[in-house]
Formats: sequence, structure tokens, C-alpha cells
Amino acid sequence: MIRHGQAGATANNYDELSRLGFEQAQRAGRWLRAHDRRFAATYSGTMRRQRDTLATIVQVLVSAPPSQEHLGLNEYVFADLVRAYAKGAPNDPDLQHAMADRFDKRRWFALLKTTLTAWSEDRIAAPPESYAAFRARIAVAESVLREALVHGDVLAVSSGGVMSHLIAATLGASSAAAIDLNLTIANTGICEFKLARSGLKLVSVNSLPHLSAPEDAGLVTLA
Repeated sequence: MIRHGQAGATANNYDELSRLGFEQAQRAGRWLRAHDRRFAATYSGTMRRQRDTLATIVQVLVSAPPSQEHLGLNEYVFADLVRAYAKGAPNDPDLQHAMADRFDKRRWFALLKTTLTAWSEDRIAAPPESYAAFRARIAVAESVLREALVHGDVLAVSSGGVMSHLIAATLGASSAAAIDLNLTIANTGICEFKLARSGLKLVSVNSLPHLSAPEDAGLVTLA
């Protein structure tokens, strides 16, 4: 499972890959090809940044089956969650700090954690999607991926929130742990799972072998 490449910097273009996002995806594809990784199935969510990342990777591979889409791999819509959170907590310091400097990513990461924590604790009135519904559709997607793994390796492109919650579910970790992990998964970070009799088992988290050279440090991004 691979996180999408870097996307736009604003709510207006956040579902579009940046030029760097396409470069990250191309490098991921070239690494997979160089290591002769072949897939029996490929999946993404329906979000443009996810679909474009998968399409860019697949173009580089020797061969790949037709891509499939699953709503369970879609990310939460952060901008909508923030708006819902702001209605109930307009004086929240993290919200005010982020609004004061819309280009300071550190402040937006702080607001992301605050908002996701409130969401997971059902402290946001009328969110665009309930936290329970978010986790439920991830579970459905996991079931689909498990079934596909019976027939061979699977490549899936999703987003940090989905991936971190899938990892937490696999490890039996808390929502708080999933949210912390959500903040650390890099663009095109690779998480690997294997199928065991008891379900998915985690093999690796957030690896970036395609961006590991010293001169590639500037290509590693979190947002």
C-alpha cells in the first residue's frame, strides 16, 4: 500500500498531484519495476490524487492488471472536517494559529491532530462523515484487499489517514496511535502487509527506498 504523491498546497487543488508528486510516483514505479514486483490486482480510492498516483506507477511497470477503485480507500476530507470543528470550537488556539498563518505547515499539522482527535472522540457536531463510518469503510476495503491477496500480490494507493488506521487495526492499536502515525506517513511512503491465516500482518511501515539516496532528501514530503 502506497500513499499518494504530494498534492496541492491549498483546499482548491489538494486533490491534484503537484509536479513533485508525479516525480515521487514515477520513482516509486521505477523502484517496483527494478525489483520485479508484479501484482495480481491494483486498487486506489476514487480521489484524483490517488488515481493519478496509481496510474503513474502502473505506467512504469512491466505489466499490471486494470486498476480498480474502492471508496474505502478514500481519505477523509480535512477541509470539511476543519469547518465542522471550527463551528463548535471557534476559539481553539490551534485553529486560530493556523488561520493567522495559512502557509505555516507546522500550524496546520497541529490543527490536523487536534481536529482528528476531536473527531475520533465524537466531539464534532455533524461532521461530513462520522469517525465510525470512516473506520467501517476502511474495514470493508481491507476485506476486499484480503480476498485479492489470495490470488497474488496487490498494489493499493490510498492516503495517510486510511493507511494509519489500517495499520492500527492490524496491530490492535488505539485511535490516538493511528492519528499520531497519520502525521508521519510520507508521500509515496510504502507500507507492506502479508496475508496470514489470522488476517493481515504488518511487514513494514513508511519505507521510501525510491527516495533513499542522499541527493533525494528534498524529494521527501509529508504534505
